[in-house]
Amino acid sequence: MSDKKLLTWHKLLQQRGNAHFVDREYEYERFRLNFVYQVPQNVVFGLYGPDGIGKSTLMRRFCTIAKEHGALTTWVNFEQATAIQEQTLLQIMVHISRQMTKAGTPLTEFDTYYAQYAACMQAITKDPDTPSGVFDMLEGNNHSEESQSKAWTAYLVKKFSDPDKVALIKRPVKTLSHFFVKELNSWSTQRLILLCFDDWEYIGLHLNDWLRQILLQGELTTNLWIAIAAQEALDISWLPLRPLIAAFELTPFSERVTQEYLKIKGITDKARNQDVWSFSKGLPALVAMLASATNGDAGDLALGAVDRYLKWLENDQQRKTVLHSAAARRVNLSVITALFNGKESRERFDWLIKTPLVDEYTGYWCYHPEIRNQIINFAHERRREELEVAHTKLRAYYQHQLKKINTETPYRDPVWRQLKLEALYHGLMLKDAKVEYDGIESFLLALHQYYPLAGEITRVWQQAAREQSEPKTVAEWATVLTKAWEAIESQDWQSLLECCERITQREDLSHEAWGEIQTIRTIAELQLGVSEITEPVQPFPQELEAHVIPAEAEEKVSPSDPTQPIIPSIQEQPAQDQREEPVGVQEPLTQEAGDTEEKIPTDLATEGEQAVAPRGMLTTEMQMMAATQPITAARRQPTAEGQPDTPQPTIQTPAPGTQETGIPSLDLYEDWDEVEKALDQYTRDMAPNPAYAVAYNNRANAYFDMGEYAKALEEYSKAIERNPQYTVAYNNRGLTYAQLKKYNQAIEDYTRAVEIMPSYASAYNNRGLAYAHLRDYVQAIEDYTKALELTPDEATTYNNRGSAHYNLKAYAEAIQDYDKAITLDPTYAAAYLNRGITYARMQEYERAIEDYTEAIKLDPEYATAYNYRGLAHMRLQQYMRALEDYGQALAYDAEYATVYNNRGLVHVKLGDYDQALEEYQRAVEIMPEYATPYYNAACAAALKGDAEIACNWLKQAIEHKPRYRVMAQQDSDFDALRENADFRALVK
Repeated sequence: MSDKKLLTWHKLLQQRGNAHFVDREYEYERFRLNFVYQVPQNVVFGLYGPDGIGKSTLMRRFCTIAKEHGALTTWVNFEQATAIQEQTLLQIMVHISRQMTKAGTPLTEFDTYYAQYAACMQAITKDPDTPSGVFDMLEGNNHSEESQSKAWTAYLVKKFSDPDKVALIKRPVKTLSHFFVKELNSWSTQRLILLCFDDWEYIGLHLNDWLRQILLQGELTTNLWIAIAAQEALDISWLPLRPLIAAFELTPFSERVTQEYLKIKGITDKARNQDVWSFSKGLPALVAMLASATNGDAGDLALGAVDRYLKWLENDQQRKTVLHSAAARRVNLSVITALFNGKESRERFDWLIKTPLVDEYTGYWCYHPEIRNQIINFAHERRREELEVAHTKLRAYYQHQLKKINTETPYRDPVWRQLKLEALYHGLMLKDAKVEYDGIESFLLALHQYYPLAGEITRVWQQAAREQSEPKTVAEWATVLTKAWEAIESQDWQSLLECCERITQREDLSHEAWGEIQTIRTIAELQLGVSEITEPVQPFPQELEAHVIPAEAEEKVSPSDPTQPIIPSIQEQPAQDQREEPVGVQEPLTQEAGDTEEKIPTDLATEGEQAVAPRGMLTTEMQMMAATQPITAARRQPTAEGQPDTPQPTIQTPAPGTQETGIPSLDLYEDWDEVEKALDQYTRDMAPNPAYAVAYNNRANAYFDMGEYAKALEEYSKAIERNPQYTVAYNNRGLTYAQLKKYNQAIEDYTRAVEIMPSYASAYNNRGLAYAHLRDYVQAIEDYTKALELTPDEATTYNNRGSAHYNLKAYAEAIQDYDKAITLDPTYAAAYLNRGITYARMQEYERAIEDYTEAIKLDPEYATAYNYRGLAHMRLQQYMRALEDYGQALAYDAEYATVYNNRGLVHVKLGDYDQALEEYQRAVEIMPEYATPYYNAACAAALKGDAEIACNWLKQAIEHKPRYRVMAQQDSDFDALRENADFRALVK
């Protein structure tokens, strides 16, 4: 006899749940046929149609069929949906994982990493020292790097020293998705898995791209099936999966099917059957609702399905329970008790949850959306006073519950947030002006304190506007806040400014809310380039082997009154700038594999009230990374022949121009032939002793100086293989990774070096520089300080620490460090330049000029110092001196495009527009992708009165940077062109 365990009648009955299924035979059979084929015809099943059409019921039937064939099923619905994509995705993965665990097929690795993530989030939530800001940067956004939060990066790295933890916190979806898909796919090789996604209209907005990417790129087995219930058919983005999709459009029951359903329910009275059909129009949800009430007479006058249903209920208690409970978005025993003052609460609640009106979720019940919609509409027409009484009681209930929560950080408390949303909803339904004010203020403060809540507030406001019979101001403010939220999500700064303007028209805003509005407005203006910035921004490429100088400054024609001093704006520097004179702006860099990036956190309150990581906040500070950022210096060390493999490092004070300690720079050789000779010598050194680690290190040094970094990495690795305690090789390999902008790998090597040799000051300095490149200036300062404790006379390290302080806007501390660097090395031209830059940031231009002048005395061909001094003279309206300095800068660097742009601005100030246009023309000839001169040339031509030339330049500026279209809309330099057809077409 076969050992196969047969399904019993009892088990089969239990699986099917005594459910009565009618109609949908075609859909059932299509799904069943999938189990017949060795290779299934379909792996995606799309069910679509309006609310109440029976999508969820049919998908549950699919689950029953799948279970009969031994499959494992999971279910996701609107409970996992939030206003934030990453939050929704995390909640969905966790929800599915828990269902898998319950079925005996746990996603072990996923659960382990998620538990680690959740623990970190809890620690962050409870930490009173967590940073905060105005609103979050949004992952996946084109400008996410521009708005990256230095404060949050510094905080996370300091709090969690483990780089893997920091990476997990900052990009949890990417990390956890890997384990989720891998383990889900692994289980599907043993057992068929059906993933059901209900309420797609709520979760699909965030889930669509993620799920399709998994299906197309996840190497999934055909034992993993997907079912999706949506109001609309899957969009065109699913076209590549069309051969695998079975799409079913559900329609209302026919009269015959309705009669069949009622017969199964034991309703045979023809008049009642006819009433059900007439009032339901075959919509399954309404058919089930009407079939559940069998009291009263059929054929009597009724206004609609709800009116007929209420008349068929047994008593007035049930009728009031239905009407009043429908006012609640969530129903539980406490809600029923609040509505009816405890009278028969348990009885009312037990009766309600047995009706087809509500569906059960995690700890609460919700009315079926179509049924609730019809009940609310009926109540507005016939029972408005009862509905208002219900909303009043529920608002009072939730306000009372809010008062019971004692926390210093309510916005980070998931229970408080949910209560706040419910109280807001019921207050809005009562059209309470005070609630409107409270809701607007909560939206603004949420942007500052807990970003995801702001999105939830807009969704509540939209729902209240939809469900009011006369929404008026509720609908108006729903539109304003929704537009503001969408503008933040899409970084539509112009729309955000319009929303700010509308909100500031309210006279009841608190001082705190007003402050948030002003901060948001400032950020939007900065992004549009219409706000004054104290220093220009210039993102140049990084060069680790650079001379110790800051970025070149440039300015842009101000959109304000041309008679006023020119205000610098954000510079657009082309990525392919190949100038040999490197600079040290700590701009965001392209992420390498394994590097960390900002990520949106997740509120998993519905999945057990997991903590959420506050997201990196977008602040004014982040939008104003100055072109004048001082740069830092790292240093390198050679290992002399015959030196022990693990020597105590000998620290030499570097000449101005060195940045790292470790690898010998090219000035140790006469020319390239010398480098090649050294390489040959190191190779010969290895011949008698292949295990000679020093020779591998020295050969790697030569490769490094030749720019062959891949070979250098290989040789350093060989040195380390031969001597795992070789600290110099770790340091030098770290420098090579840094040269390749792989800063996380560099940090790992520096860390290993200081673990082996805690007194290795150079490795601390170099690790500090790597952290600085990752914009983790707090950690960088810690490393520089440690290096200075070990070698207190290192001028370069003081310069580096000064640069980190500068980037944290700690200008006084930066000045102190530059002072110390200069005291230790009075010939350190870069330190003078950096101190001058800091004084300029503090608007102390005379002191800045003194430092720039000293830098020039030490290095008479210091083109960058001339440029900066010219900028300072320009700020002081000393235009002829500025021209002299710009001329000197060009004398030493004739291809210095930024200087041509800046000199053009001086000529605009002097009214010499033709000469200004020549300067801008020269700038773009040198750097064709340098967008700023195009725009400035358009301004100069407009001021000159030449509309045709102005439009030609503006067109090119917009092609390089579309942001200039918005800027030109408000730039007073173009006032004379407002009626010009070409100009209007450009800025439209």
